Amino acid sequence: PPFRPSVCVQFICISLSKRVISFCNDRFCRRLYSNRRVMSIVALLVAVFVSSEVLSAPLGVDIEDVKNEVAMLSTQLNILQVLLNANKLNIDQVFTDTMDSILSSQGPRFFVEWITIEHSEASQLKMFSIGINRLFVGVATTNRAHAHYGITIYEIMPNSSLNAMQTIQVEGIRSFQSFSLDNAHYIAIACSHGENSTSSSWLYKWSDFQFVQQQEITNIGASDVDIISTPQASFLAFSCDLRDSVPVVYVWDPSNEQFVFYQSIPVMGAAKVHFAMAKDTIYLSVAAAHTSPAVFEFKVSDFKLVNNGINRQARDLYPFLVGSFLYLFALHQSESTRHLNSSVLYRLSGDHFEEHATLPISGDQVHYFPVKGEHFLVIAGGQSISGSGSDVVIHKLDGASIVPFQRIPAANSSFVETFLLPDGCRILLVSSLSGFPKLYKWASVGLKLNSCSQ
Repeated sequence: PPFRPSVCVQFICISLSKRVISFCNDRFCRRLYSNRRVMSIVALLVAVFVSSEVLSAPLGVDIEDVKNEVAMLSTQLNILQVLLNANKLNIDQVFTDTMDSILSSQGPRFFVEWITIEHSEASQLKMFSIGINRLFVGVATTNRAHAHYGITIYEIMPNSSLNAMQTIQVEGIRSFQSFSLDNAHYIAIACSHGENSTSSSWLYKWSDFQFVQQQEITNIGASDVDIISTPQASFLAFSCDLRDSVPVVYVWDPSNEQFVFYQSIPVMGAAKVHFAMAKDTIYLSVAAAHTSPAVFEFKVSDFKLVNNGINRQARDLYPFLVGSFLYLFALHQSESTRHLNSSVLYRLSGDHFEEHATLPISGDQVHYFPVKGEHFLVIAGGQSISGSGSDVVIHKLDGASIVPFQRIPAANSSFVETFLLPDGCRILLVSSLSGFPKLYKWASVGLKLNSCSQ
């Protein structure tokens, strides 16, 4: 359970395919292949098997993927049949090799559901590892009436169960970031209590199997936080989405194991901040709620504004590197419920960013991840120009185009991020204010399901 007819079709196909393969051990296989009708039935069985496997996966894929898979197999089998009829190949060996190849090949790849965290009203979650074998996920809840108000740290056990380790109770959590620095593990927490209210953001350090308070960072209020580390310095940036406030950058002081003030960034009402490194240069992108987004480049001793060419407000401004090229994805917000802006992908060219591609979608947050030379963007709260959907949507970068790849049902999704496990497995983290947060594994689906295949 739950009952799925496609699973029944799959088992029937497996059984029949095994019977067909068993015939190959006999000379009857030659006569089997000489019969065009039987050959067509074999092709049909393989095609149905592949399509039923895809459709029975925990998450569906675009029907076009199924059609393409079936068409490809049909073409291959037709070519094989012509060669066999012309007696150009050893029939027995070709049949065995072909079936072995199909059975071991990877088909469509996408994320499949792995773990559901029974923690309601989660605004954000982060995954991290400490040591070699310990894997954790932190879940943030902003509702003060919630039983787990604050950030709850769960350890993911070898059997994929969750063990609640600790709850960090902090007022006004907006965002948090997990990172390692100087052989220690930290959590930086951005906090805000609204207009005309001084807030404290916090730094916690892992010590004696729990996180303990390391530093209080007093500011007017923070909405987002990010960090970047280089051999020369480690910078921590906080954004603030209040109209009269600006982001602040801090630098790590290893002698005191604390962050100290470094520079203010002149962008009012910044909602998001992201660091990126390209060609040994640090970039800081800032998405603003009330003004145009901005990009800053670290030169000599401070962050200086880059002529970015982005003149529309963006909900998120996410930088990422593909090869030696730095890209920016400007996830635009809707101006109203009836008018949605297209989001834009920019690429750094010389000293400015140029428009590279557009995507007719708005959303709340965006994240980039690569898999074996392919590049993907995942968007939380993805809503198309037609106004449909608010799920998690994944798109693939294909040259100068951005094409749909997968949609994950997650009503009112507010946060997405991926995490690469030590074994190379890619994990997708999704939080939704109207449901439980979930973790998904990247998998390859063909005639076999290879969980976490990269």
